[in-house]
Parts: sequence; C-alpha cells; structure tokens
Amino acid sequence: MRLWIFLALAPLALSGCKKATTYAAVSGTVRVGTTPLAHGLIRFSPEPGAGFMASAGITDGKYSVQVTPGKYKVTVEATQAPPTTAGEKVPAKELPTIAAKFKTGVPTEITGPNPALDFDLSK
Repeated sequence: MRLWIFLALAPLALSGCKKATTYAAVSGTVRVGTTPLAHGLIRFSPEPGAGFMASAGITDGKYSVQVTPGKYKVTVEATQAPPTTAGEKVPAKELPTIAAKFKTGVPTEITGPNPALDFDLSK
C-alpha cells in the first residue's frame, strides 16, 4: 500500500521541480538611416542553448517581442504593406536596401527585462 501511495505522489512532487521559463520584453525602433522602416519582420534566432526563436512584425519602425534572456542573431527583412482590412491591395513600393549583416544576423545579447533595442539598417 505504501508503494502505491509513493508511486501516485512522486509525479506531483517532481513536477514542482521544473524551472519556470523567464521572458524579457524587447522593443525598439528599426530605421534605414533616419527613416523608420515602414513594414518588415524582425527575427531573434538563438545561439545554441540560448533559448527560443522569436519574431515580430515591424510597422512604422516599431516592434515588440518576448524572448528568453540569452545570445541571439537578429535578422531584419523589409516587406510590402499588408492588404487593408477591406481586402484592398496596397500599391507595391520599392523596398529599402538593408545592410548585409541584417540578412545574416547581428549578434545581440538579451540580459534582462525590458531592453530597448534600436537598429539602423543602413550601417
């Protein structure tokens, strides 16, 4: 009988041993020179063992994302404006030129909550 009680309660005792995943809110501005990037996508790809991949849309140069603290490679991609809610297509515009390092990944470390990370895609 004691063995049955032990086996029944063991998973409950062990489940409390997991370390909770902590996240840091990251936000900032993405610009091309002095002009905010109209539309785009920013990705935080973790270095091995650093955490989870996260991405966010960029609108009028602003983004906000939740990531686990650690080392990342940040990539940015410029995109066309999404269709309107009425389904009307927005006329295509020429996308800005982005520095090559933002296509391959800029090394970035997130160490705590609420860091503000701004990026200039022309450099």
